[in-house]
Amino acid sequence: MPTFELSSVSPAEVAADLLILPVFQDRAPGPGVAEVQQRLVHLQQAEFLYEARLFPELEYTFKHALTYQVAYESLLQERRRELHTRIMEALEAQSGDRLGEHVDRLAHHALRGEVWVKAIDYSQQAGDKAAARSAHVEAVGHLTTALQLLERLPDAPNRIQQELALQTTLGSALMATKGYAAPEVERAYTRARELCRQVGETPEIFPVLWGLWYVNRTRGNYPRAREHAESRTQADAWLRHVEELIQAEPRPETAARSVPGPS
Repeated sequence: MPTFELSSVSPAEVAADLLILPVFQDRAPGPGVAEVQQRLVHLQQAEFLYEARLFPELEYTFKHALTYQVAYESLLQERRRELHTRIMEALEAQSGDRLGEHVDRLAHHALRGEVWVKAIDYSQQAGDKAAARSAHVEAVGHLTTALQLLERLPDAPNRIQQELALQTTLGSALMATKGYAAPEVERAYTRARELCRQVGETPEIFPVLWGLWYVNRTRGNYPRAREHAESRTQADAWLRHVEELIQAEPRPETAARSVPGPS
């Protein structure tokens, strides 16, 4: 597999170590470490690539965006999908316990490789990661992508629970980017509320009700805000009752059968 071709499917930096992993080798024996390094040096000398980072691992990127664009668009669609999938698999194999550090790249390559289930999971993880460091615009992008992909897999396992988590996190991120009273925020939390009703009331309802309360309070729609506040008060009482049942019953499976739904 040509080193230049492989590099072209990575819009950011590509780690030199990835280029020699077995997952990147075609059925015929692929180039070894020395040959890959020689090819990279040649591409540097031709001013196609340059070293973007030396530590903790050597990474390369294209010197000119146009070079990357031409190289990428010269690949057939099926070949692009294959290469993106291989990069995703290589990152997974290489990352080990550090998988969370690469979820942005994994999400990108899973999406371009059309590995839909992993694309959803990695996009969600990338969105959660971005939200945790207050990169809200980035979080909205990842979470929206995950939701769009989820629509293509209506029978995906735990689909409702996953969409509920996505909509809730998206609502919070949209508050930071669009404003507390934005229609997009209300849509996200309203959809999350509908999903809560489908799965049965759960502790996940608390941030949803808070979000709906905050939207209406900011808009000055105090009667509607009060409805959501009262719903949350009822949910609080339900959760306290659940906790009391669990504490009083030493056998969790018995306690679970005793838990009523919230009123």
